Amino acid sequence: MSLRVLHVVRQFAPSIGGLENYVAALATHQQQLGLSCELLTLDRVFGDRTRLAVADTVDGVRVARVPFFGGRRLFMPFGYRKLLADRDIVHVHSTDSFFDILGLLPPKAPLVATTHGGFFHTDFMARAKRTYLKHVTARTCRAYSCLLANSENDLTRFQSIHRRVSLLPNGVEPIGLFIGAGSDILCLGRLASHKRVDRVIRAFAELLQLGVNSRLHVVGPEWDVSCAALEEVSSALGVSSAVVFHGAVSKSRLREIAQQCGFYCSGSDYEGFGMSLIEAMSVGLVPLVHNNASFTELVRDAKVGAAIDFEDTGEVVVRLEALMRRTTSSDRRRAQAFARSFAWPAVTERCVRLYEQAIQLRQSQGCGRTGSWVRPQRVET
Repeated sequence: MSLRVLHVVRQFAPSIGGLENYVAALATHQQQLGLSCELLTLDRVFGDRTRLAVADTVDGVRVARVPFFGGRRLFMPFGYRKLLADRDIVHVHSTDSFFDILGLLPPKAPLVATTHGGFFHTDFMARAKRTYLKHVTARTCRAYSCLLANSENDLTRFQSIHRRVSLLPNGVEPIGLFIGAGSDILCLGRLASHKRVDRVIRAFAELLQLGVNSRLHVVGPEWDVSCAALEEVSSALGVSSAVVFHGAVSKSRLREIAQQCGFYCSGSDYEGFGMSLIEAMSVGLVPLVHNNASFTELVRDAKVGAAIDFEDTGEVVVRLEALMRRTTSSDRRRAQAFARSFAWPAVTERCVRLYEQAIQLRQSQGCGRTGSWVRPQRVET
């Protein structure tokens, strides 16, 4: 029989974001490998009162939605317990209310969780967050057979509260098979306040004053920042004609935009992993990004591009101009090769091996389902 997996994530389609994309891609690739996957999520997108379908199928993955009370930071789901039955693995994504509730009232199946940066997305209430991690998360994570850290930063943080933490970077779908070598700049990701797209626009405006011939492509759905607000920034700086706001785009349209670009910029204060950076590097775009923990780690390992303080606009302009002038085809190939190490097939195989270890651990403890099952083979699609 195939491995039966329930993915648990607070938000999913039609909600748009890196976490939603990650869970969708992981479940899809696991099903291609022969696993049986279902997804448990909340029945409303935060900030929207519209109730979504209780049962749905999204890109071939079955989705079950449950009602809840509360909001983005703290919520209480109802009617989810029946969905936990008859599973081999329950895989929770992020250390949110779902994580704590299932840790306090665990299912019979082994629990694993992916950190996705935890709740350390910003410095807001940093001391309270550290206290919560130490005294609450450390308690609820005892029910988890394994934690999967998306980054070395997460690995270090969660090793302080759990004995079994494994590094499993995000899988990333390449934008295309080409290498972008244009003069334009891509800024990719949802328009959220912590992404600080305004920093990129300000630096780009000063770059144009140096006589550089380029355009800035801002790609991503609106979140808590609107395209109109960012258009006001570019208009005030006199660069409206050189900044293109695309909003959310299809995969084919993203490929068309990326083919015009040769560089990637982000002023983001925080990234749980840095998926958009890897996506850009998958087609050879060389990055200049803000030096948050995730970006710094990725750029260091890639050995191409730079991570610097985007608050220092002057330094950003100097480094960006130099990068655009000195980047070689070898730099672009190095970026693309680094991105290939995050290919989904390898990440999915590693994830399944960690599932197997979690099941073996549970069985050695004398609990959980002990019937035999056959490791699934890849399904050709």
